[in-house]
Amino acid sequence: WLLLSADRWVVFHFFGEERAGIFALASNVAGILPNLVSAGLIQLVFPSTFRQADAARTTDDWRKLARFCDYVTLIFLAIATVALSLLAVVGPNLIGWLIAERYSPSMSLLMPTGMAAITVQANQFYYLLLQGQHNSAGMVRVMAVVAGLKTLGSVLAALFSWRAFLVWLMISMLLSPLLGRWMIRCMVFKAKLESSPRPCVDVAR
Repeated sequence: WLLLSADRWVVFHFFGEERAGIFALASNVAGILPNLVSAGLIQLVFPSTFRQADAARTTDDWRKLARFCDYVTLIFLAIATVALSLLAVVGPNLIGWLIAERYSPSMSLLMPTGMAAITVQANQFYYLLLQGQHNSAGMVRVMAVVAGLKTLGSVLAALFSWRAFLVWLMISMLLSPLLGRWMIRCMVFKAKLESSPRPCVDVAR
């Protein structure tokens, strides 16, 4: 809920009802593309990832699977960002026949709100590692930390200015998956690390 809706409440609280409405419309429009890309990739990699997880026996097996999740995440981020960029270009042409004139300011918010939508989906492919180890509690911890950091950052940025808030939305697209990746890889390799002298940060690289 924090990742999906907290930004709208932040905008409402700090910048008013009218801007919150404009922001919500931009979020709804921009969020479609990352959701479609994520859903398509999940359907594509879900079966093979679980087959590899069931067959994994060694640390190297899990490292190979983690690298695969890295590749899929990068593909998701690249495709979603390009799609959002194209949407931001054609967005103004939607005014009049699809979106009412009074909502035209929302078109300038498609990129930052789209980046926030990417943040919601960015760790989905890393979660497959935890699911492969039947570690649902670990998924909850990662979600809570990522969502908490994202929301705290939004509040602090909003305290400064509207522009700072929008910049934070775009920055969080990179910070959230990096944090999630680090936490998830630490959890995945924890059992192996207990019998190895190498620190967690070495495995997370």
